[in-house]
Amino acid sequence: MKKDESNYKNWFVIHVKTGREFFIRDYIEKNMGEYVKVLAFSRELIFCRQGDFFKVNSSLFPGYFFVHQKTKQVIDFLRTYLASEYIKPVCFKQKKCKICFTQTSPCMVYEHEMKYLLDNSDSHGLFRLSAGYESEGEVVITNGPIKDLYKNILWINRKKKKACVEIELFRRKLKVNLGIDVFRKQEAV
Repeated sequence: MKKDESNYKNWFVIHVKTGREFFIRDYIEKNMGEYVKVLAFSRELIFCRQGDFFKVNSSLFPGYFFVHQKTKQVIDFLRTYLASEYIKPVCFKQKKCKICFTQTSPCMVYEHEMKYLLDNSDSHGLFRLSAGYESEGEVVITNGPIKDLYKNILWINRKKKKACVEIELFRRKLKVNLGIDVFRKQEAV
């Protein structure tokens, strides 16, 4: 999802009940339409059950979704029409900060953090599988969201087809598991 520089600014995070982020995102898109941009990032993973491999999408940040610019309108809308849902803006500091509007409004996500998220996901916020091959005991990443984070890879589990990556987000370092499909060198060629 390549965007111009203005689309990396003014993104906010809202915390909801874990497992409800996609429902609430879809509800906002259905009822507010093009008025607001909302993303709940997800990742594509490969699972193996009884020898069969299949792809599954799961939340990248469980319980969180991202809103572009119109945070107050989205929060007011959700509190009006989904009053039973848990909805809380995320503020990264206990006291008022320069970025916050008030103590109870969310902080902005840094531009470089949103740039990574938006550039490496599709238009719906999905992180696709990364691909790579094994060469002399090392894994070489050829494409996907992990390609640019090679120095931040903590471990790769070839059997479970996952890689743990450390990224900076929400003013702290997070460990995130992303899907990876590693081939043997002769399969990749």
